[in-house]
Amino acid sequence: MSIFTNKKIAVVVVTYNRLNLLKDCINAIRSQTTAYEKLIVVNNGSTDETPAWLDSQGDLDVIHQKNVGSAGGFYTGVKYACEKEYDYIWLMDDDVMVSATALENLQEGLNITGDFSFGCSKVISKDGVFINAPNIDDKMSAYNYPVWGQFAEHGIIRVKNATFVSVFINAAYLQQAGLPAKDFFIWGDDMDFTYRLSRVAPGYFIGNSIATHFRADPSFPSILTEKDERRISMHYFNVRNNLYISRKYKSKKEMLLDVLHCWKIIFYCLFLQKGLKKAGIYLKGFWAGLFFNPPVIYPNQKL
Repeated sequence: MSIFTNKKIAVVVVTYNRLNLLKDCINAIRSQTTAYEKLIVVNNGSTDETPAWLDSQGDLDVIHQKNVGSAGGFYTGVKYACEKEYDYIWLMDDDVMVSATALENLQEGLNITGDFSFGCSKVISKDGVFINAPNIDDKMSAYNYPVWGQFAEHGIIRVKNATFVSVFINAAYLQQAGLPAKDFFIWGDDMDFTYRLSRVAPGYFIGNSIATHFRADPSFPSILTEKDERRISMHYFNVRNNLYISRKYKSKKEMLLDVLHCWKIIFYCLFLQKGLKKAGIYLKGFWAGLFFNPPVIYPNQKL
């Protein structure tokens, strides 16, 4: 018998000004080979035709709010799903196109593992390259061997974090792990959230559940290679948030290496076009990351 029998599943999508991608994302969810109860869309203050289109869709629960970043969007969506008492919550951005069997394969894989805090899909770019890779769980078994390969024969790998590109959450563990931290604004909120979950119960990568990420630039985000003028300043959040994650979840040696890497990036920025601007943004984010301490809010917590 499946652990998902008679359980309520909600899907949460966060969107901002990408109506065409959003339509494709929602159509892919609607085409799933296994059922879910409700599709929830958090509209982060879109200024295009997104709000009107969402309001015309009768099968959606739509939440309109100001633009508080993707972190604030996922915080709102997960909190809402908890309040509606859904057992499992499937999360993704609006530029994610899941295969028709993505949800079915996630459930089949997690039914094999049993207890889990989250499961994530294999994410590929538009041209089929593996991206958004989760980090393998390096915990050790009772016999002092890594646990990550326990279910490898099923294409399942134990991982300690994942991105919000098709990640399936066990809501039973949210009271212990907390909700996504909305103060991240953008970048790193998903890694922090799933790190917290995997500390409570195992997380798993399900290799035959496929999601395509239609990101404009599928490369790993870096201020060194960033060409979009509008996004350069956003890398403040990238370095700030990732330094916080390093402080909270990594060893002192790993954190020191991350700090040295930050200074290397700042140095390299000086030799680039708009290098002083990039170096200044990175330095500001680095300094903020030394003190950044976003609060974790828990379901049903009185604010």
